[in-house]
Amino acid sequence: MASSAIAKLGLCPKYINEEPDIPDDVQAELKELEESVVQLLETALSYGRVVIVTAAETGWVELSASLFMPRLVPFFNTRIKVISARSTYEYLYPDCPRRWKMEAFNNEVFPVWESYGEEDSAGIPRHVISLGDGPTEREALINVKMQAMDACHGKSMKFIAYPKISELQLEVELILANMEHLCTHEGDLDLQITWEMLNGGA
Repeated sequence: MASSAIAKLGLCPKYINEEPDIPDDVQAELKELEESVVQLLETALSYGRVVIVTAAETGWVELSASLFMPRLVPFFNTRIKVISARSTYEYLYPDCPRRWKMEAFNNEVFPVWESYGEEDSAGIPRHVISLGDGPTEREALINVKMQAMDACHGKSMKFIAYPKISELQLEVELILANMEHLCTHEGDLDLQITWEMLNGGA
């Protein structure tokens, strides 16, 4: 959602129903990012279930999308579930964001697997993929993998922290270019996007 870049530009709304005055050049960048994110979500959905787990409060993802990338709004809570790990688990685990996401991952992954039934899996490992710019979602994925063992291929892709809008778009495009491998690789992956990659290096 380019949250850090938007905040740095001073565009975060300060009160309910505020519509930020977005400069034309920033609007152009957001529109390009929006197009790439739509492609990413559509591609991800073609491979399976997609869930957004955020440490922000309930409604933040939807509000941010409505202000800065409105084409994403129709995805949320219809085709893609959005969960606030903070709003759901903070009261149980105060001051422990890593635990919030662990609980959110556990409660999204394992009940869904159980609902499929044993006959559906036939011993074939399921793929769980985590994309994010912080350590907590990676730790949450590792926790799922430790519990599931060979029943799960766990794949983590860490984005760079605090990217500009244009840099986040490059990251999204990099994921898109490698989505098939990420979703079908028969094994675990623990990957990280680097500045060198974004600048055209290896």
